Amino acid sequence: LSPLPMVEQELAGLAGIQGSGATTLLNSGFTPGSFTTGFSDPAIRQIHIASHAEIASGKEKIPLIFTKNAVIGLRDLARIRKRSGATTLDLVTLSACRSAVSADVLELGFASLAVQMGSRSAIGTKWFVDDVSAAAFFLLFYENLSRGPTKAEALQATQRAFAGGEVRVEGNRVVGPKGITLLSDVPDSYRHRYARGFRHPYYWAGMQMIGSPF
Repeated sequence: LSPLPMVEQELAGLAGIQGSGATTLLNSGFTPGSFTTGFSDPAIRQIHIASHAEIASGKEKIPLIFTKNAVIGLRDLARIRKRSGATTLDLVTLSACRSAVSADVLELGFASLAVQMGSRSAIGTKWFVDDVSAAAFFLLFYENLSRGPTKAEALQATQRAFAGGEVRVEGNRVVGPKGITLLSDVPDSYRHRYARGFRHPYYWAGMQMIGSPF
C-alpha cells in the first residue's frame, strides 16, 4: 500500500483542535488491539480514522481498515462496542479511499456501517482521495465544526472554501481561509499537483455525510 505522509500532521492537527481529551494512535501504535480498546471506551464520542481501507473480496464483503501490521474488521468493532455498553458515538469520520461507496448490503460502504454501529453521523469518501487534500479537508472541517455550526454546515463551509479557492498551496504549506496553515512541509514531489489549487471537485465533492446533520 502506498505511503500516506500527511496522516501524522492530520492527526496531530485534529488532536490540537480537540484539546487534551484526544487520544492518537499512530503507525506502530495503531493496532487492532489498541484501536479496539479505545473504540470500546464509553467516554469516546468521536472517532477519526486516516488510513487505507477496502471491502474484502469473497462471499462475505467485510469492510477492513488497515493498521501497521494487520487489518480490522469493522463489523467486529460494532459487536465490541455494543458489548461494552458504550454511549452512542457522535461522529465517525473515515479519511480513506472509497469509504462511502456501496458494497452489497452496505448501501454507503464503511460510512453506513458506522451509523449501523450506533454513530449519530458518519463521513466517508466516494472515490480515491488524495493524501494532501484529504488531510487539509478534514482539518478545515473540524476547525469549522469547533466554532459551533452543525456538522452539515461545517461540511458545506469546508466544501465552499475548497471550491472558492480559499484553500491553496503557498510554498510548502497548504493554507486555508484567512491564511491559516492547515499543513506544512508538503513534499516537493507532491506540490506540482496543486499548481492550480484545490478548486476541482475531485478534491472536495466526494466527501459525504450520512446520518444526523446535527
